[in-house]
Amino acid sequence: GILSWYSGGGYVVPLKGSKEELIIQMKQLQEENWIDRYTRAVFVEFTVYNPQVNLFAISTILAELHPSGGTVTSVRFEPAMLLPYMTSAMLFQIVCEIVYILFALFFIVRELRELFKTKCQYFCSFWNLVEIGIISMSVAAIVIFFYRLIVTNKLTKEFKNTHGNGYVKFQYVGYWNETFSYMIGFLCFLATIKFLKLLRFNRKMSMLSSTLKFSAWSLIHFGIIFLIVFLAFSQLFYLTFMHIDVDYATFVASMVAGILMMMGKYDIYSMIMAEPVLT
Repeated sequence: GILSWYSGGGYVVPLKGSKEELIIQMKQLQEENWIDRYTRAVFVEFTVYNPQVNLFAISTILAELHPSGGTVTSVRFEPAMLLPYMTSAMLFQIVCEIVYILFALFFIVRELRELFKTKCQYFCSFWNLVEIGIISMSVAAIVIFFYRLIVTNKLTKEFKNTHGNGYVKFQYVGYWNETFSYMIGFLCFLATIKFLKLLRFNRKMSMLSSTLKFSAWSLIHFGIIFLIVFLAFSQLFYLTFMHIDVDYATFVASMVAGILMMMGKYDIYSMIMAEPVLT
């Protein structure tokens, strides 16, 4: 959540039935003081599926109750294609996945042979480290992809067995889908860096590489100073606005807000209203 982290424990109330039945159920919960002063968060979780575009929408609505009073609300909608083999290009997709796995195995064998040949000198090359990163991300992405597929099939079978009347928690598979997206992002990043090696014979790319190599230490020193100053401002924003603005509720959120400030995307008026002296 925004205010804190919450474990999986708590009380669960399944919401199913007609609109009138749900209204009666809500009134009953209100009469029984289901939400009292000891309640810290209320989650509403549900998942919808659109077969026309083959997309799941894993939805979470959260209301956090602050001990001093007040409620902070947040929503999270995660669109995910959890059934990848439901399109007309299924055969082509399977072929591409098999080819990718074969290429991954080929590069693993090649790098292992190079490692056994050069031993510790293998890790002294920057491009070898990039290759290790690509292989690691590829293996992790492949494992997560098939694990996500297995979990999704298990959940869909459970949904079929209960005829849609039982609660099926897709938030767990949504977490793995998000992790898979991160893996693909890092993989694309490393693969893009590898293109610099493939283009090293180009004169302009060679000039860029030489410039970066010549100014490496200066850039590192500048990065350290910039990081110290940036963290100081992020800490200031966090301590000043953490109880006022949701964008600064956590230190990580304050860092993100600081990056947006450098891009000119921030609400200065809310900051002035909160702290007119500092802003």
